Amino acid sequence: LLEAFETLWAWVQTESRYRLTLATIDDALFQFTYDAGGARQYVFLTPQVEALTGHAPSVWLAREPDVPRWEDDLVHPDDRASLAAHEERLRQGRESRVTYRIRHRDGGIRWLREAGTPLPDAAGHVTVSGILSDVSDQKEAEAMLLRAKEEAEASNRLKTAFIATMSHEVRTPLGAVSGFAELLELELREAGVALPPEVFEFVGVIRERTAHLLVLVNDLFELANLDLGKVTLERSELALGALLQRLVTEAAARAREKGLDLHLHVAPDLPAIETDARRLEQALRNLLANAIKFTDSGHVDVRAEGDADGVTVVIRDTGVGMSEAHLERLFTPFVQEESWRTRRFEGTGLGLTLTKRLLDRIGGRIEVESARGEGSTFRVWLPRRLPED
Repeated sequence: LLEAFETLWAWVQTESRYRLTLATIDDALFQFTYDAGGARQYVFLTPQVEALTGHAPSVWLAREPDVPRWEDDLVHPDDRASLAAHEERLRQGRESRVTYRIRHRDGGIRWLREAGTPLPDAAGHVTVSGILSDVSDQKEAEAMLLRAKEEAEASNRLKTAFIATMSHEVRTPLGAVSGFAELLELELREAGVALPPEVFEFVGVIRERTAHLLVLVNDLFELANLDLGKVTLERSELALGALLQRLVTEAAARAREKGLDLHLHVAPDLPAIETDARRLEQALRNLLANAIKFTDSGHVDVRAEGDADGVTVVIRDTGVGMSEAHLERLFTPFVQEESWRTRRFEGTGLGLTLTKRLLDRIGGRIEVESARGEGSTFRVWLPRRLPED
């Protein structure tokens, strides 16, 4: 008798713990089989299903023909296909999870996540046990995040389109100002009239500053078009060694002004590549100009070599270098390591952003190694053939 009492008491304690556990969770536990028509027949449901669906467990446990069917009367029509696929996996003896919408008894739409584990018996009949959770709040949060993302992307596209339009509108008058400044300087020198030297200085400043602003506007225009996907690639065969020789020759005067050694080494077996020559030239010119601009003493080395997949161009300098923190945001538009109060070098922070976007567009890659006070190394890899759009 004592043994029977202890067994009964242990069962009561287990049952008590079970009910206490059930009372503390919001998820519903279930167990069902399939009838001859393939519909669910629930054999066990915890009370939480009423909060999830608006119907008491007894509704779903009833076997009368007029009771609602889970698949047909509860699940949202747009999600019945995904539920049917879930059911098929369960019938095949595979665990499955699915998230779907239901129409609650109060008329509202709820999102449920169902996880089921099938247990076939010897006769091949499947009993599915699992858990049902309300994920409506999570789905609403995801929808809010998606709406916010779409609004931000729309706003960003609008901003980019505005920049592209304004850049285009500004380029025309700037070009005229630059052209007339050069013409004015030429006319003054040929006038044969003694003029104060300040006059030529002022005209020169107008011409130089206008040219600088025109470069900035062109960069903005190109960057905006890249963001809008409006850049069409122009395919051509390019002798990369000849391009690098020309760029180094153009930059040599500026390097001499700063007392820098400028070296170029091109591997003798460097292959020709198919690329957009104009945009590659723009990217490499930016990198070479940056290397010279940020190097006060020492040298700038340019190397090019090929392999089976493509070519690599390395531009190494002994300049000011960059901190590790700045490297993480190096290709972010308008970002420069020095603040405007302490800046020693002119620039807008657009050059490297544009360079990376151009290289991305033609299928290339760019990598950077740098340390503050020790210089920088930019490594550009280019495919042998331009990727298809």
